[in-house]
Amino acid sequence: MKKLLCSRLLLLAVALVLSVVWDLGYSPLSLESGVGLLVGLATGLLLNLLSAKVPRLHGVFVVFLFLCMLDIYFLREPWIAAIAMILGLWLAVRLHHKVQANVLVICALVFTVNLLYQGEKHSGSSPVSLQRSSAKSDQLLVHLVMDELGSFDSIPQVYRKQKDIDQITGAYAERGFRLYENVYSLSPDTYKSMSVLMDDSFAKDLSGNSRRVERGNSYQIINNRLHENILAQGWTVSIVQPEYMDYCQPGFSCFTYGLAGSSGVFEEIQDVRLRLSIFLREIAATLLSSSRGLFFLQFYRPALVKHVISKEGWVNPTLPFIAFEQLEILQNALVGSAGQQYVFAHMLSPHFPWVFDENCAVKEVGEWISPYAGRINKTPNSREVAFEAYWNQSICSHRKLLALIDVIDATHPGRARFVIHGDHGPRIMARNLPSDPRAVLDEQTYKNLLSAFVATRLVSDRQTPESKDASLQSMLSALLTREAKVLDAARAERSPQ
Repeated sequence: MKKLLCSRLLLLAVALVLSVVWDLGYSPLSLESGVGLLVGLATGLLLNLLSAKVPRLHGVFVVFLFLCMLDIYFLREPWIAAIAMILGLWLAVRLHHKVQANVLVICALVFTVNLLYQGEKHSGSSPVSLQRSSAKSDQLLVHLVMDELGSFDSIPQVYRKQKDIDQITGAYAERGFRLYENVYSLSPDTYKSMSVLMDDSFAKDLSGNSRRVERGNSYQIINNRLHENILAQGWTVSIVQPEYMDYCQPGFSCFTYGLAGSSGVFEEIQDVRLRLSIFLREIAATLLSSSRGLFFLQFYRPALVKHVISKEGWVNPTLPFIAFEQLEILQNALVGSAGQQYVFAHMLSPHFPWVFDENCAVKEVGEWISPYAGRINKTPNSREVAFEAYWNQSICSHRKLLALIDVIDATHPGRARFVIHGDHGPRIMARNLPSDPRAVLDEQTYKNLLSAFVATRLVSDRQTPESKDASLQSMLSALLTREAKVLDAARAERSPQ
């Protein structure tokens, strides 16, 4: 008994060491698989101790543990998992004397070691290298989509901070930007909103211009007419996109960044005791909820802090970190760009979780917020917390954008034109439009869903009267198409005959 206990404790120590070594960056091993191994061995040790004197119970526990592992990694359908569990436990009860526990333990170890090297890849920010344009003209048109960046009035007035509004709008005005009001997206869903922007002929069929990629959570734009028209005007078109939206078409230079990796997110949790506390609470919550909850442990390590961020649902805490990392990478690429460049970038900020304050300092982990409490729990307190957290991160996003504009302007005076906008509102008061067409939303909820921030600095701004009836999609499509032609015509006029 002592020998068994010592051997299992040794394996637990090895699993923990592997996890910590990966976390410190000294090994290609997966932290999630190391933690998964740790959980499995700890559970196995506990079951062995509980059933050491009862062979039948011992066999049942060992088979049950191994079946849980199969359920986690292979049996995705609930009914298949249930059949496997029932069949496995029945066989264990009937054949407990023939069940070689050591064989199962060895199989489990080999299986887990294999996962250590073949786990989910951690994909994060992507390098961006803009192709040098062959055009003689030196013009830069930057189109930035900031996910869930709503207009200031998309937040109820009681939660707005007028000082922030004045400061941010004044900063854009000083840099020559035109700000638009009352611009509404056709949809609060990103893939619908953006697919229609790429070709507004699909305005009446919002999902008609995108298709879900088979065996994935990404959406592919079918017809990117907007960018194809810009390409036809002689521009070099570069796309920086998140992995869940594919805007790429032939002739574009495309750079796709992942959503499951960030050099900054986990390093924010510096306290070792806090890390261990997070690990233990997450493991306990997972085991208490269901065996299938362990499936999340094979994914990105910040999944281990999910209970800190949201008790109502799992969210990926890497998104805002990745957005700002990718924005900095894009900034460096824009600084080194030359020729007639159009650069489109879709950045996932101020998308939740809201982890930054208004000055872009990372908040304590326990203060990271998602919108689910505000949507599910309608109490004023939960709404107030969500609105404040979103507001602060959106102000931070504006500060990041203004800093990027300043760097580009300092490097390329007079060269850069900008279109900056959200894809819809922050969606805190509701997530989607009501399915019943007869339902009527109050004005503030409607704005919270659909009202997007829009700021432009374009040559054609002076020629474009503001339309009160245009949707976000139709207005931006017209602006960008006109701007590409205006700059191309200006280039032609300056070219020697």
